[in-house]
Amino acid sequence: MVPPGRGMIITIASMLSFQGGFCAAAYAASKGVPAGRSGVPADLAGAAVFLAAPASDYVHGIVLPVDGGWLAR
Repeated sequence: MVPPGRGMIITIASMLSFQGGFCAAAYAASKGVPAGRSGVPADLAGAAVFLAAPASDYVHGIVLPVDGGWLAR
């Protein structure tokens, strides 16, 4: 644990949290839209590093989609 006021909590969720669905087929179909490929864990690295760095100290409660453009369609 870190001292109070010194830590960051980064919550990562599926893009399905933006749009409901009844089955996994819709979830799977959402992969590989505008970016032309499915995301890989390394795609989250830049966002996670920013959110964990002092550069984001005044950033609170944001939703930062790292989605390859899926929400822009």
